[in-house]
Amino acid sequence: MTVPDNRLLEIFESFDFPEGVRVEYIGGEIIMQASALALHDRIGMLIAQQVPVARFDCLIAHGVRFDHRDDRPEPDVIVFDNDLDLRGVREIHAGMLRLAVEICSESNFRRDVEVKPALYAEGGIANYLIVNPREGTWTLLSKPKNGEYVERETREFGIPIQLPEPLGFTIDTSRFQRYPS
Repeated sequence: MTVPDNRLLEIFESFDFPEGVRVEYIGGEIIMQASALALHDRIGMLIAQQVPVARFDCLIAHGVRFDHRDDRPEPDVIVFDNDLDLRGVREIHAGMLRLAVEICSESNFRRDVEVKPALYAEGGIANYLIVNPREGTWTLLSKPKNGEYVERETREFGIPIQLPEPLGFTIDTSRFQRYPS
């Protein structure tokens, strides 16, 4: 059965998806995934615990919306200024984010590495961190311009991530673990 794109967005926005299922709307498709592995979620929690709460807030696995398109991704961690009023907010506007983090799983690697960088850069997300437990690396993309990130830094787990201003804090990656071979 073929459903027009705008109808899929309506379904996405109105459907009550079951607990434990991660659901995103990207490129006119509803993408449903089972709960992540514990190692995946642990990395997300380790990142969230290092966000300085005096200046920033973070949410884990929360929806993001854009002005320029209908996509509704759900990054593993999002970081934003702590003065953002969240009353009545279902999805955080991409332009409000200081950092979006995706932790690659076996099933979403291509989307996280090939599709989401352009989506997040176009949406004005200042920094995009891709954590790859398959390879034991992290990649920080920053300074979005014309739908792509101008700066890119890739390092191995164990090397700290120095986030640019206005974030200006460091994420210790020494406890990040790789997926089993």
